[in-house]
Amino acid sequence: MERDNRLEERRRNNGTIRVNVNALERLLKKAGTIALAGTTALTIVGGTIGYQFGYHQGVKEVPGYIPSGYVLTETQDQIRVGGSVTDTAADYYYSAYTSMYDSLDEYAKVIEDKNGLRHNQTVYPGDTITLPVMVDEANPHYIQTLVLQSQISDIEKNNYWVQYTVQFGDTISSLAAKASGSQGETAILTQKILEKNSSGRILQAGDTIWIVNPELGPLKISLEEEKKALQEELKSIAEAQKAEEKKPLSN
Repeated sequence: MERDNRLEERRRNNGTIRVNVNALERLLKKAGTIALAGTTALTIVGGTIGYQFGYHQGVKEVPGYIPSGYVLTETQDQIRVGGSVTDTAADYYYSAYTSMYDSLDEYAKVIEDKNGLRHNQTVYPGDTITLPVMVDEANPHYIQTLVLQSQISDIEKNNYWVQYTVQFGDTISSLAAKASGSQGETAILTQKILEKNSSGRILQAGDTIWIVNPELGPLKISLEEEKKALQEELKSIAEAQKAEEKKPLSN
């Protein structure tokens, strides 16, 4: 509930994020090979517009081939209570993955290696691991993550710092939060703003200072929401496919 309230408050402060159709069209034209399966699309995701979501390690980690119509990206998930890397891997793995990884065990070993873990190394509840995952190239959540990643990257490159007139009640941390996607990032941005404006300065209403562009906050929140929605959808697809495969063949 507290998180939901924070998200709603930040949206009120920064406006509602909607899909920019023109931006999407430009993005798809710019990354024209996104509609292609295999290593070309993989390179785009990992190299051109990756933002903590792209598959960064390249083709060498894929022992087989990516099925036509899909791209390989990555997601982050947490180890469940009493769970293991293999248990988390099983949430995503189903028969279509066999073109890349012969078995669940092989997929789990690739994940262990990707996360710097020894085989069957002990992991703990709440530990976060990165997993390579297969995504339909036309998945709306996936496409929206690319649009949001591109928008964030453009602001960070071209309009990261903006001037702001201090209002009564403003604090450095509250201004940092408007550009942040998490509490941890807010602390980092607070320090950046302090350094940009000579640390230790007391804010006075009417002062003009530099702050990190507040347009970033809603974009980052929306990106996390899209990544989470995609993650849940991938798990649902795997669960449905495995249930279908267990059904007895009809005569």
